[in-house]
Amino acid sequence: MAALFMLQMVQSKYHIISITGLNGISKEPELRNLTFSNWNNGSFQDSLNAYIDFNFGFRPVFVRLYNELQYDLFKKPHGRGLVLGKNNILFEKWHIDEYLGTTYAGEDKIKYAVKKLQIVRSYLKEHNTELMILIAPGKPYYFPEYLPDYYQVNDSPNNYTTYSKYLKESDLPVLDVNEWFVKLKGQIEQPLFTQTGTHWSEFGARLVADSLIKFIEGTFNRPMNQIHISDTEWSYNLRKTDNDLEKLMNIYSKVNHEKAAYAIIKKDSAIDQKDRPSMVVIGDSFFWNIYDGVLSDAFNKISYFYYYSTIYSPDFKSDTKVKDICVYCYLEKQDLVIMLFSPLNLGYLRFALIDDYYEEVKTPDKKVMDSLKIIYYHRMQQSDKWMNLIREKAKQRNISVDSMMWRDADYMAKKNFREEIN
Repeated sequence: MAALFMLQMVQSKYHIISITGLNGISKEPELRNLTFSNWNNGSFQDSLNAYIDFNFGFRPVFVRLYNELQYDLFKKPHGRGLVLGKNNILFEKWHIDEYLGTTYAGEDKIKYAVKKLQIVRSYLKEHNTELMILIAPGKPYYFPEYLPDYYQVNDSPNNYTTYSKYLKESDLPVLDVNEWFVKLKGQIEQPLFTQTGTHWSEFGARLVADSLIKFIEGTFNRPMNQIHISDTEWSYNLRKTDNDLEKLMNIYSKVNHEKAAYAIIKKDSAIDQKDRPSMVVIGDSFFWNIYDGVLSDAFNKISYFYYYSTIYSPDFKSDTKVKDICVYCYLEKQDLVIMLFSPLNLGYLRFALIDDYYEEVKTPDKKVMDSLKIIYYHRMQQSDKWMNLIREKAKQRNISVDSMMWRDADYMAKKNFREEIN
């Protein structure tokens, strides 16, 4: 027994045995430096307890054993927000809450958000930039019959049904994949959601990529290089996000599941890269499945504003944040902006572009503001001292000098707007 205890202590300190870490654990708790203040208020002890618990020798082994017993004996999945439905179908609680209307933002707020979207789109069109909405599917909409019986399904309004209604009544181009997937269910052989994933299946993602290209070509009258699903491969070995929820369970066994479908695709390349549109996608994690090269021959360039926070783009250095660039300056140079959200995140459309951009374009003094930005931009170019400061700030923020100039010009224009026009 003493030997086992010593082994555990040595493992905690030196990790002599290689053990696969737990899925879904992204950050190790920080061990604070001891001070009189944090000792006195108890926060040091809290951080120490969390640190020891996280680094406990063989912790992943014990956690997986416990989770395995809970799943095998009681069919209880452990993992933040995991819900086991019928037929071994895994859901996330927050997706179910949205489906049931628990997180409903309200009709008035949604109507107002759609109205603002229309104004933003009108302004972008003045700069020859198109804006469209892509609604990704929600798993409870696709598999409502497999929700646990303790969930009382009702006809209460939710964010998706209300957004869908008012978006259809607007002039905004909308590709509603949630509605489309529900209609396709049972009509095609391939599953568009797997039992153990929370995102559209890998096959579903390829189907969406194909349809997105066709939608853009038809809606905006722009010839596009197409992709073609030539065949389907079937496998019990799930790939990429097709078992992302199962991974969060942290168990040794596998959840029983049916075969998944994987599309074999061919891509056209007749249209030269310089003649292809540039695209910015602002949205949630559903885009990852089609941000893996499948669209590369259809677009000149793809930039991904992940949750309107982190930017993945050939135009910016890695880890560039949206807050560090002049967003509207960048978007006005693109051919297409897509706002992509699953039903879960439709209720949070305000975090993604609308409010920031709307504040920039709604004012009748917009032209004056634009002129001021250009004036300040040129003033910067004429001042060596100012440019040195800008270069230093750009380096600190890991962004281009030009982006930093436009950001400062925007700040100065807003700060001195009333003074300049009076």
